[in-house]
Amino acid sequence: MKFVKYFEDFLKEHVDLNQSRLDVLDSRVKTVTGLLKSKLPGYRKYSPQGSYAHKTIIKPVAENDEFDADILIFIKDEYFKPDEFQKDYVKEVYDIFKDNGNYKDIVRLSTRCVTIDYAGDFHLDAVPCIEYQGKFYVCNRVEKKYEQTDGDGYKKWFAEKNRITGNNLLRKVTRLLKFQRDHKSNYSIKSILLTTLLGNHVYSSDEGSSAFSDLPQALKTLSNRINEFLQNNPQMPTVENPVLPGENFNRNWDETKYRNFREKFDLYNTKINKAFEEKDHNKSVKLWREVFGDDFGKLQVKPSSGATGGGLAPVYPTKPYASHESSPLPTIECTPAEMEKIQRRFPGLYYDKGAVRGEISFSARYELSGRKKKKKWIITNCSSGKDCIQDVYEIEILLNGKPKVFEVGGRIKKLAKEIDCPIVDLHLFPEDESCCLGIFLINERETLSDFVINKVYPYFVWQAYFEKFRKIPPCGQYSHGEQGKREFWKYVSDIGRNDPCPCGSGLKFKICCHSKIKGKKKFRGNSQF
Repeated sequence: MKFVKYFEDFLKEHVDLNQSRLDVLDSRVKTVTGLLKSKLPGYRKYSPQGSYAHKTIIKPVAENDEFDADILIFIKDEYFKPDEFQKDYVKEVYDIFKDNGNYKDIVRLSTRCVTIDYAGDFHLDAVPCIEYQGKFYVCNRVEKKYEQTDGDGYKKWFAEKNRITGNNLLRKVTRLLKFQRDHKSNYSIKSILLTTLLGNHVYSSDEGSSAFSDLPQALKTLSNRINEFLQNNPQMPTVENPVLPGENFNRNWDETKYRNFREKFDLYNTKINKAFEEKDHNKSVKLWREVFGDDFGKLQVKPSSGATGGGLAPVYPTKPYASHESSPLPTIECTPAEMEKIQRRFPGLYYDKGAVRGEISFSARYELSGRKKKKKWIITNCSSGKDCIQDVYEIEILLNGKPKVFEVGGRIKKLAKEIDCPIVDLHLFPEDESCCLGIFLINERETLSDFVINKVYPYFVWQAYFEKFRKIPPCGQYSHGEQGKREFWKYVSDIGRNDPCPCGSGLKFKICCHSKIKGKKKFRGNSQF
C-alpha cells in the first residue's frame, strides 16, 4: 500500500529539519556574509550549495547532533590565473573570521573551505569561489591548485529535475533516502553522489507521468531505476558531475564500499516493492518499517469477528448506476469528528484542502443475512477465503459544495479498456470520470462518515469484486437511465415497514422515509446527479 498521508507525516515529523533551525541557519548566513562583504576584497555575492540549496537537509540522527550547510563565496580578482597558484583564498577568508571576536574560537581551516562550527546546532562551510572568464574555481590549499567547479549550474540542474517530478517529489525522495542511509548505517554514500544518482534517473519524458503521481510512487520509481543501474554494473561505475564533465563524484568510493551499497540498495528496493504492492494494511506498514524504521505509519486495530473493519456493523451494499444525468446530493461538510470516524475504518484516508484523499482499503465479502424471504445481501469483514476481496483503491472525494468521488489510480478506466466497454458501463460518468455510486433516497441528516461508509465503500467493494471475478456482484447493479430508476422504485416498493430505510439513516423505514415518499417518486442519485 502507498500510504500517501503516512509518508507526508513521516517526512514532517521525523525526516525534515525543523523550520526554526532553518531560520537560524538563514540568519547566521546573513550575518557571516555581511562580515565578508565588508572585509573581503573582491567579494561579489554568496550562494547556498549542497543540501542547503537543494532543500534536502534532514534532521541529524541524534537530536543534538549538528547538520551541515554549504555556501559559495564568489570573489572577483583581476589578477587571478587558474594555472598558477598565487593566492590562498581559503586562508584569506579564514583570517577575516579569526580576527573577529565573534568567530575566532569557532572557525576552522580546511582544504577548500572555512568551517564555522555552531556547536550543538550546525556547522557552516564557506567555500571561496573565484570567477574567471565565465568559469568558476575553488582553491585547494593543500595541493596548491585551483579546481574548476559549477555549484550554481548543479543547483539549476537539480531544480529542473525536481520540477519535472512535480510537487517537490525528487527533493522528498532524496530526503527519505538520506534518512534511511543515516538511520540504517549499514552502507555509505556521499550526499552529492546519492543526489546525482537520483537526478540522473529523472527523465524529461517523466513530466506529468504516472511514475511521479505521488510520493510513494516516486520513491518506487526512482528506487527501481537506480537499482537496475546498480545491478547492471557489478563494478563501480563512474558518476560524473552532470554540469561539469570530467569531475567524478564517486572519487570517495572504492570497490568494497560500492559492492556493499549495491547489495544493500537491492535489499531495500525489494522491500519497497513488496510494501508498495502489499494490500493488507498492517503487513504493508511493517514492510515500510523495515525500510524506514518503527516510526513509520500506524498499525490498524483488527476488527472484531463478524463485523466490518473498525468495529462497524455490516454494511448494506448499494447498486451502482449508469447515467449521464446530474442532480447532486446536499452539501456534506467535513469536521474533525467526522474524519476521526472515517479514519477509524479507513486509516489511509485524510482531509486536505477541501477534499478527502488517500487509500480506501478493505477485506470484505458479500453474505446473505436474515431469514427465509427476508434475506438480504450485506458486506462483512473477512480475512481469507475464495470469496474474500482484499483490495485498496486510491480515491479523492471533493467537498467543494457537493461531494464528488474519483478513483484517481485509473484502475476502473484500465479495466473498461481491457474488457472493451464504455466507462459508463463500469459506473464512471463520461463527462468528468467521477464515480456514479447509485440511486438513493434523500437523507438530509447524512454525515460525511455516513457517506463514505455506506456509499463510497460499497461502491469500491463492488468494483473490486467485478475486477477479481469478472462478473456482477450478487447485489447487482441498476440499468442505464430511466430503466434504472424504475428498478430502484420497485426495490423501494418492496421494502418492509420494519426494514432499514434505504436512505441510509439507520432508522426503520416506517419511521423515516416511508411517510415522505408514500404516493410520490422523489429520488436522488449519487453525488453527481
